[in-house]
Amino acid sequence: MERTLLKDRERLDVLEKMVLRLYEDMVAGRISETNFALLMEKTQKEQAELKAKVEDGQKKLDDENRLAVDARQWVELIQEYADITELDAAARHRARFYT
Repeated sequence: MERTLLKDRERLDVLEKMVLRLYEDMVAGRISETNFALLMEKTQKEQAELKAKVEDGQKKLDDENRLAVDARQWVELIQEYADITELDAAARHRARFYT
């Protein structure tokens, strides 16, 4: 997922550079305004789709990372109580805090 996210971000950078080149080409007369408009429309559509995809991918990645941290903390907590032979006041207090 991280690799896909990186590739999508790189593509967004490429598209941004393409927009600048298209504008320069139109101003210099290398492409017509009609072609410029057509190419800009396609480029902007791809940019919008990629931005949405990157945002969604980043949210999923953040969620996965948060779940991994939560799972690790849960395992550590379980390991802390795995060998308890006696339930004293301190252990009861900690157990109440985590539930």
